[in-house]
Amino acid sequence: MESRLLPTTPAPELTQTETPLWSDQAESILRNDRSLDDSKRALLFDVYHDAKNPEELARRLQYFNIPNSTKSELYAAKARTALNPSPVDRAVSALNRVARLPQNVLEAVERFPTTARALVASALKGFDTK
Repeated sequence: MESRLLPTTPAPELTQTETPLWSDQAESILRNDRSLDDSKRALLFDVYHDAKNPEELARRLQYFNIPNSTKSELYAAKARTALNPSPVDRAVSALNRVARLPQNVLEAVERFPTTARALVASALKGFDTK
């Protein structure tokens, strides 16, 4: 009896507009836009990869004179690959930031927890903390 390690079903065929998530989506989008020259493609490639999230990318792209279809494709690609941190990830990140606080601040928070809670609540007012 022969053992198969790979699935026997064929991989689905990708259409021309679909790009696998593991490939560089910006490169294929920019390469397909014939209105761009290589220097502008290189600059936009850097802008895409330097942006931390889709919103930052949209802010940066507004200054470029490129087709809106290219802008929206780049935004959609960035949104597909953007990380969506879980509640546990956010909690770990918050604990790491607390650990970097100076010792005298930590001691004050321990001594006056109600005051610290009120200060934090005031600082977070208006922010989406979920």
